[in-house]
Amino acid sequence: MTTQPLADTCIPAEASAVAAGSAASVRTEAGAAERVYILDGLRFIAAFGVFLYHITYRAPEIDHLTGAPFPEWSGWTRYLHLGVQLFFMISGFVIFWSAEGKTAKQFVWSRFVRLYPAFWVCCTLTFLVCHHWWRPYFDLGVGDWLVNMTMFQQFIHVPSVDAPYWTLTEELRFYMLTCLLLLIRQQHRRLTFVAVWMGMSLFDFYVHKIPLARYEMTLQWAPMFASGIVYYDIFKRGPHTGNLLLLPVCFLTGLMRFLAWEANDGKSGAVCDPGVIACIFVGMHGIFALIALRKLVIPRRLAWLTTLGALTYPLYLIHNRIGITIATALTPAAGRWGDLLLTLAFSLSVAYFIAFWIEAPARRFLLGWGRRRGL
Repeated sequence: MTTQPLADTCIPAEASAVAAGSAASVRTEAGAAERVYILDGLRFIAAFGVFLYHITYRAPEIDHLTGAPFPEWSGWTRYLHLGVQLFFMISGFVIFWSAEGKTAKQFVWSRFVRLYPAFWVCCTLTFLVCHHWWRPYFDLGVGDWLVNMTMFQQFIHVPSVDAPYWTLTEELRFYMLTCLLLLIRQQHRRLTFVAVWMGMSLFDFYVHKIPLARYEMTLQWAPMFASGIVYYDIFKRGPHTGNLLLLPVCFLTGLMRFLAWEANDGKSGAVCDPGVIACIFVGMHGIFALIALRKLVIPRRLAWLTTLGALTYPLYLIHNRIGITIATALTPAAGRWGDLLLTLAFSLSVAYFIAFWIEAPARRFLLGWGRRRGL
């Protein structure tokens, strides 16, 4: 299992740009920017965890793509794919925050600006690397790459250039639901939306599969997005009966659905202890509870966490097939530990270049262009 992405944590309420990428920030009524730097740290931890999951466990032990297993680590790195679930929770929190005060058109533009420039670069790099070094296992052509550049490939059943892109599809589905709420001017009824969404997810899981909605309303992962939305409601309005009643529903539904998904994934040999997974879920919800109650506050002197947050998206997009290619090439000369460190250093360097030399300038240009047109 892999992930993404996916949500900006720098959110000026008056700006049309934002979502999953730096420290969460909004304008308060007094006009001061409120920032939640811890979300940047969490995003980087999630992405770094998924990197370790693939390089030290999934690739060598399950998919047999590298010859350098890490038996000392794989007992715990096998659980780091749960970074994806953390991403989804962050996305639920941040996307509903960033959508405050926006029109549907502004929201769509902010999502496009946030996601596509970096994705186009990373998708192209991955395609070129795989096209030259992954034959015959990689058989996608230029047409498949062009479809992937739209980020809608899974909607029309075209294979993804890289495995982690499945999480982007789930993010897009969540964005579509958020956009629909903005279109009908019901985004403020977030808890009603969560209650209906959780009801559908429970019905789909326990009673009868809902054919279209199961995928297009991302019912499998809805509890994780919904958890983030509920914690955002607590963050904004404080705890009250509505959000406190929904939290255990989101937690239990998310845990049950993930354990069922994990059991199916276990057929490939990726076996995890349900008890450990449950403990990780408790930990993730505990951290978000502290954030929502404003008990976990990162001081301003740690604002450098925004840099780590900026690296998260490109790191997530390039770490898998490009990382495995590097790891496979370096292992004979560097050994597995040198290989791991060099692969991480290379991935972080490329992510830094993409984030600050390509994505940031492109975002500034596109935001300026959109602002002049009322976006």
